[in-house]
Amino acid sequence: TVCVDIARAYRTSGAYGHNNPTNNTGYQLQLPESLHPAFRGGTDIGSDERSHVQYTLYNMPVSLSRSFIYPRLFSLLDLAPEAGLPSDDPRAVTAGADKIVLPHVLNLSVERLNTEGAFLLEDTLSLYLWVGRALHPRFVSSLFGADSIEGIDCRELSLAPPTDDVGTRVHNIVQALREDRTAHMKLHVIREGHPVEGKFFWKLVEDRASFAGGQASYAEYLGQINRLSHGGK
Repeated sequence: TVCVDIARAYRTSGAYGHNNPTNNTGYQLQLPESLHPAFRGGTDIGSDERSHVQYTLYNMPVSLSRSFIYPRLFSLLDLAPEAGLPSDDPRAVTAGADKIVLPHVLNLSVERLNTEGAFLLEDTLSLYLWVGRALHPRFVSSLFGADSIEGIDCRELSLAPPTDDVGTRVHNIVQALREDRTAHMKLHVIREGHPVEGKFFWKLVEDRASFAGGQASYAEYLGQINRLSHGGK
């Protein structure tokens, strides 16, 4: 009901439709209720962990809380020519002291993942690198210095020193994201199909199945909020 009241107040305030951000590519209304572990239900999070997440959020500067509630997901495969490189273009989305251009942000849904890809997620506190099973060995080598990471404990994986263009640009992106945060963000490498993958899926808050007990996808949830804010049922 809180989200419905917020949406209804926004709609009736006169601001709705003014400089409408929905014209921007990839934009979706972001309502944290029922999406982030600090707020949502579900049977996969214990009370201690939920309390820790809530404490972290409540003591976090507003400037950092957006990515904590709604993380940023980037594809590292087929990077745009300018991604991972410095730029003085005021229109570019950059990070870090060197103004490194970031890849386009993706919606937080498992539908965006690809077994042939590699995806980086940033939630203000940590970085998560999801590696698909079918990622090309050459790309794997650019990231980790080996043609395969099968059989290697994910906890022991880290990015290798860059030796080519792809490795350099990914290194630049990770470093730039870290520079924009007050605390050092550890990089967690996650192989597709590994048991710890479930923790990564928690972050994909637009999915119905991102947590046990989820009853609606993000799109369905927003549709319901929209109907209720109009007075529907």
